[in-house]
Amino acid sequence: SAFRPAKVTCGDWKLDGTDTYEHSLEDSGVINHPSYNAATAENDIAVVKVNGSMPCSQGKIWPACLPNTAVSF
Repeated sequence: SAFRPAKVTCGDWKLDGTDTYEHSLEDSGVINHPSYNAATAENDIAVVKVNGSMPCSQGKIWPACLPNTAVSF
């Protein structure tokens, strides 16, 4: 069965307490990659939908940038 988080937390980096900008929202659904293969972990990515929106502001909670298709590793 697919992993299903109960909530999504952003701005959390300390394990022993609540961070200054930490914010959590309950999830409302998960969209798994249509070609996900549990045996090989190929396409192991999903979108987690949340109830509400994160209070994003630079220097506090900020979206991660994803590389474009021209970037190679």
